[in-house]
Amino acid sequence: MEQKPSQPIHTRAARNGLYMSMYISVLVVATGLSLHYLAATLIVWVGTLAMPFFLYRMLRRSLVATTGNLSFAELWAEGIATFLLGSLIPALVAYAGIRFCMPDFLHQTLQHAIQSLGEQDAGNSAMLIDIFEQQLKMPAPSAVDVASQLISFNIVIGTILSMLVAIFVKVAMPRRSFKQKNLTE
Repeated sequence: MEQKPSQPIHTRAARNGLYMSMYISVLVVATGLSLHYLAATLIVWVGTLAMPFFLYRMLRRSLVATTGNLSFAELWAEGIATFLLGSLIPALVAYAGIRFCMPDFLHQTLQHAIQSLGEQDAGNSAMLIDIFEQQLKMPAPSAVDVASQLISFNIVIGTILSMLVAIFVKVAMPRRSFKQKNLTE
């Protein structure tokens, strides 16, 4: 029985990056809508908590497609590349959203935080309110700044998350399980 050759890491990462970009784009749009719609905040929280499971499914699929022939480093590299490629479209979405749809989003967010903190009776809320009010006086980051920070953030978090998930994938699916399946076929 002849096996078809597996796809290279960059091909799998590009495909996974497309799925990841759709996933992160939904989170970016939901973040933008969260000031006005409570359900959008729920989407952001649930989507953020589900991210490791989403990545796990992608890396597990790659390991299965290669019959377990990927090392930890290859899985980790695929995860990093997935987040790198998966953050480009969401950065464009964030740029377009801040530049054209909601140019005062950051200003509104700070004002909302000041208002919320003012309603609370927390010990350090006055200090946070002062910090936020100072930020309001400063020029807001541009849409390009936000987009580039989104890419950087996703790469850093994706590197850490990919490392942890790749370890879990390798531990959960040891190579011997693929050998046992091949012997029984």
